[in-house]
Amino acid sequence: MEKEELRKIFYKEKTFAYLTKIRKGLAYYKAEVGEEQYKFIIPMSDMGDADFFFAMQASHLFRWIQVNVC
Repeated sequence: MEKEELRKIFYKEKTFAYLTKIRKGLAYYKAEVGEEQYKFIIPMSDMGDADFFFAMQASHLFRWIQVNVC
């Protein structure tokens, strides 16, 4: 699925991404759309003073999506 299609689905369906681990300065989130899984890898240096929670809307993490890695 192309990124723009995926972005629309995340916004429309309000898909949630869930924190799976934090390792070596990176936070890993995973979201599911149908049977597909998508990973978000977020450098802690990018987080600044923003709040990151265990469950977040995938649309808020879209900047860091990794397509075709799950």
